[in-house]
Amino acid sequence: MLTHRPSLEDLTYTQKESLHGWVEKYKYYKCYPVVGRLVTPPSGLSLTLAEIAQYKGEEPKEGDAQTIPEGWAAPPIYVAVAGKVFDMSFGGRMFYGPGGPYHFLAGKDGSRPLAKVRARKEKGA
Repeated sequence: MLTHRPSLEDLTYTQKESLHGWVEKYKYYKCYPVVGRLVTPPSGLSLTLAEIAQYKGEEPKEGDAQTIPEGWAAPPIYVAVAGKVFDMSFGGRMFYGPGGPYHFLAGKDGSRPLAKVRARKEKGA
């Protein structure tokens, strides 16, 4: 579900609220700036999944298109959530960088997995 832009149409109300909570966290509680919008190609000024896929916070290998931007200490980390692309490079590296618990979301659209996260056990589960 992380290899293509997932459909969010079939999410339950609770899952949509969970996704909204993640967006709120990224927008207001931490310093994760929005760096673009996630779109289906052609993109214009927005980013596609193929474009954010290179931003996983991993050191570039020889021949890679991605390089570490000048003045940065480490490679950028981007995560898309609900159509917005957030920069997790500063303040989120320990969670979204290599070896972090959320690294599987780096360079991907994490909307559906984040919507499906449960913080507590549901009744009857």
